[in-house]
Amino acid sequence: MYRQAFSTQRSTQMLLQDKLRLCTLALVLLAGTFYHLEAQDQQPLSPRTKSPRSISLRNFRPSVRWSPQGAVINAAPIALTPESTSDTVAALILRKRTSDPEFTQIARVERAPTLEAAKSIAGETAWKLFVQTIGAKNDAEAWRIIQNDRRRTAAALFIPYPSIGAAFGMFYIDSSSRAAPDGTQFSYAVRYVLRGGTTVPAESNPQMMNVTVGQSYRSAPPRFLDALESDSSVALRFILKHSSEQELRLAAVFRQIDGEGAFEQLPLFVSPTRPTSFDGMNDVSFITFDDRVEPEHLLRYYIQMQDAVGNKGACSDTATLISLRQSAIPRITEARADDTPSGIRLTWKPLPAKPYFLGIQISRAQGPESSYIPIDTVSIDDSTYLDEKVWSGMSYFYALKALMLRPTLEQPSVWVAAAHRNAHTAPLQVSGVEAFWEDSIVPSEPRTRQSSQSSRAQAKSQRSIRGVRVRWNATTEQDIANYLVYRAPIGKPLESISPPIPPHATTFLDTTPTLHPHMSYVYAVRAVNMTGMESPSYTLARVRPLELVPPSPPHGIGVYEEHGIAQLRWNAEPPALTQQPVVAYQVYRRRKSTASTAQHQQLPSEAFQPPARRYATKFGFAPLLKQPTEALFAQDTTVKAGELYEYAVSALDAEGNESGLSAIMQFAASPDELMPPSHVYARSVGKNIEILWSEQAHNLAQSIAIYRRSEQETTSKRIGTVSHTTTVFLDTAVKTGVLYFYSLRSVALSKQESPPSVEIGIRAP
Repeated sequence: MYRQAFSTQRSTQMLLQDKLRLCTLALVLLAGTFYHLEAQDQQPLSPRTKSPRSISLRNFRPSVRWSPQGAVINAAPIALTPESTSDTVAALILRKRTSDPEFTQIARVERAPTLEAAKSIAGETAWKLFVQTIGAKNDAEAWRIIQNDRRRTAAALFIPYPSIGAAFGMFYIDSSSRAAPDGTQFSYAVRYVLRGGTTVPAESNPQMMNVTVGQSYRSAPPRFLDALESDSSVALRFILKHSSEQELRLAAVFRQIDGEGAFEQLPLFVSPTRPTSFDGMNDVSFITFDDRVEPEHLLRYYIQMQDAVGNKGACSDTATLISLRQSAIPRITEARADDTPSGIRLTWKPLPAKPYFLGIQISRAQGPESSYIPIDTVSIDDSTYLDEKVWSGMSYFYALKALMLRPTLEQPSVWVAAAHRNAHTAPLQVSGVEAFWEDSIVPSEPRTRQSSQSSRAQAKSQRSIRGVRVRWNATTEQDIANYLVYRAPIGKPLESISPPIPPHATTFLDTTPTLHPHMSYVYAVRAVNMTGMESPSYTLARVRPLELVPPSPPHGIGVYEEHGIAQLRWNAEPPALTQQPVVAYQVYRRRKSTASTAQHQQLPSEAFQPPARRYATKFGFAPLLKQPTEALFAQDTTVKAGELYEYAVSALDAEGNESGLSAIMQFAASPDELMPPSHVYARSVGKNIEILWSEQAHNLAQSIAIYRRSEQETTSKRIGTVSHTTTVFLDTAVKTGVLYFYSLRSVALSKQESPPSVEIGIRAP
């Protein structure tokens, strides 16, 4: 039920993001002083000059900016449609070096009169992007929009190709300025031509506009923050920290599919949006976008800052995603462990070949209470593994997990166990042990020496059976005397809880009244032979008494404004051992003007009791989302300016249990940085250890340094350096059985090193 709801919610979120994307390019008008295009309709300058009426030259200030194509002049507010009442028909561009005494006219700028002329000036690449941006099906439809929809056309002029503005008389690209040496300064001025042929100066800008050849612009590097994945779309969010040299205010998006080929640039340019605050920081912006994709693909994205005239800046780190719902990722199944003369052999059902799988990690523990340590990583195509490094007479526990080429917090898919021994000195293991909560109603047995009437009444009475039912498979050995059932809370030693169970029985009901509903237990069954020797208890079953323990509400609730939309985010609460995993969140809202005037700290304690939906309604809150969401953020697009709102969030687990309300939040409507490689993995290769990592999409680093320390060491030492294009390193100087920890750092040409990557541990074979 919830999975279907989540899919619907995700589709709704993507539709909202599509609408936001259509508005993104229009918002670029606010990006900087270069984009002063605000129209002042029907305001004549003065009776003396009879200047244009549709756009006031008095309020317009031409500007110039250096670009890879040369100096780009934001020349004049030329009429965008033939129906415009503007008297301004052209602009004259004048230029001089700063050392020259006078200006010289170098160009006349006016709107292209025909479709063919506009396409020729804009260029094929820029024109295709322009047509796509305004939503036209073909060139003819685009030309009709240009003729009749001035606002729609004006918004699309600010894609990062100044040749589009040049085609409509807005910009002039002085390509000849590129021939001058770097550092040369040019001055520009603009004069306007009216319909009658009169030329007037730009009254709003009597000063010269200066630009330096080769001028550079800088921006801080964006960082990947979080993402939402589904079968048909992905949504990503990057964070950008502001600096005093922040000049580039657009983000170009690059993508690679299934790790094949180079990154391609998408026809998408995103403008950062600045929240009120984020984690206590007031100098950051968000860069958010979504991408329609095909299911079951490995996707990598990064963004690069640039401006509207083609100047490029810093790149972000690389985000790795999978176009697949979390619940649809194949899991390892049908696993088992068997003792052989050579060691313990693990087998499992082969996983399907998917581009997002890296391999299968095998971890091992030497007891039910011991920690699992990775011992090897095998190919995703493998379905068997032989552990030869085992001691006779010892029990081993194994966990199998499929590794994926993106960060994941998933638990291992399966756990199996077996014991290795050279001779049968004790009974074989008891197989097929399972434990589950049983709550059933059965008729009570009538008591003896009662009348027939009372016996019939007693037979109709019922009694409840509540407890943990343990089942197992009967052994095939002939000398089994009985079975014993053992139990322990997670992390505690096993203790016998049953009397001797006859060898023909294969079930036991644990009705101990002290079973705590807030704890998980493990059960084991041991076979006892005629000599009193017990089998090992390495086949364990995990169970928790079935009590409804609602999840905890999320924490870190935050809300900020973004273009008139309330943006909410929160942090996931780590589940306790007694709780089902949290799979969804619901957002509740109330308007302060219609709710109680008391502050949320003054609400009675019952307002925060589970389930939230019961008490939220009582205190004036209503669900904001039609369906719960899997994401850690949500949007409220219905807020109105001047009104005060309060928000709270609840968590729902896989069984549909809902937490109480979270804390209530109120809402009223640097230089480039080196980053370490991400997604670091380690695996055994023969007698060596191989380190692998994901390749970054941009080349800020010149090399990658590999650091290592042993379990007894507290400081890592550099053991090798490879090229920044390399993604693998083989450590041959390891000692068998020693647990090592590896981390990576990016190294610049100046020998500066980045912070270390996440440290990963593996024991040498």
